[in-house]
Amino acid sequence: MNLLFVIDSIDQPDAATPTLLRRICAQFAADGNAVTLLELATDGMILPASPAGVQREIVYCNGETLLHSIVRDGKDRGESLLPILCKLMLHPSAVGAAWQLLVLKNGPRGKCCQENIENLCAKSQYDAVLTASAPHHTAFALLRARISADTLKAPVLFDPYSTGPFYRSKRDVRLEERLLRECAVTFVAKDVLQGYATSSLCVFCKKVKCIDFPALIAHDISSDISVASPFIDCVFIGTLYQNLRSPQAVLELFCQNNDPRMRLVFIGDSHRFSAEFFAPYQKILKERLVLQGPIPYQKAISAMEHAAFLINIGNANSTQIPSKLFDYFSTGRPVINFCKNDQDTSFPLVAQYQSGLNLLEDTAMSDKIKALRQFCLTKQEVQIPFSVVASTFPSYTPAAVSKTIAQTLQALQ
Repeated sequence: MNLLFVIDSIDQPDAATPTLLRRICAQFAADGNAVTLLELATDGMILPASPAGVQREIVYCNGETLLHSIVRDGKDRGESLLPILCKLMLHPSAVGAAWQLLVLKNGPRGKCCQENIENLCAKSQYDAVLTASAPHHTAFALLRARISADTLKAPVLFDPYSTGPFYRSKRDVRLEERLLRECAVTFVAKDVLQGYATSSLCVFCKKVKCIDFPALIAHDISSDISVASPFIDCVFIGTLYQNLRSPQAVLELFCQNNDPRMRLVFIGDSHRFSAEFFAPYQKILKERLVLQGPIPYQKAISAMEHAAFLINIGNANSTQIPSKLFDYFSTGRPVINFCKNDQDTSFPLVAQYQSGLNLLEDTAMSDKIKALRQFCLTKQEVQIPFSVVASTFPSYTPAAVSKTIAQTLQALQ
């Protein structure tokens, strides 16, 4: 097959969505298909290497850069909406981008994506175009794109849109309904499908095709991180969010346990939580609480590999499976999972993993401490072989996901 894949790397080139789609691209290329990757970026951005055997077309789109810079800077300063809006008003281009993005639901990045899909499809006859979301404007750009009817439109939704926590308006629902109705097939993660089943989009459950994350791969660890540590390092890697993924339960347990041998390390974006939030925990844990900023993907994998324990924080809403869990699993390291209840999407996965501990929010603190100590005592030196992990979660490998996509597309041709 001749396939065009589309990703937006502007927000974060090493984020889960572009990383997962690159793995699918690499697998399709390895299987002998002709693969083109259209990747949106901004000037000066350092992108990961193109997957082997894939022709990459990089498009630089700076139309929303100023808008996001102003909003992000305001949030970092803890400003309310009004001061941020006042700053935006000083920049007409940012105001225009905000209007297109929020009101017209088709911002500069979406328009850029659509134009380049159309240009590439005019030059080559693709069997299918596949976009990856989130961000979801790539899917809607494909929906709007004027391309040959012989080319299948096949968006891939790794994250929920109108059934998720952020886009809940009737207009968002109608937009996603149109996407599901007009595209040849929509590939969705399990949690996205579960969201459809309990919403007005349930009528499309038989049309969409469910896939797992192509997240489970054996990593080639090139160590540039010192493994010599005086502590038992318990490491969280990812982004912390106020109402979605808060570290409070983790911090409270480690402070209550207060084991002088254990160090709690947060690697990633924590700017949504102020220094004042962390201060009481820092006072107790002192140098055993480390807040480190974001690091490149390969360094994050190395940090996982060299941790004694890996920490996952389940999302406040139960409609998203964190793909990061499978990066954790791929290292074979023990995983401590903090989740609200046993309905959390991460709960059954950690329960299935050979070296996992689920800690529920409403469990008594004394019982959590007992479970944590017992788990650390028995699992500290344990590392599960990748072959065992892969046999436990076979549908989460790039080969398995790509096979499902290929068979579905071929059946529609």
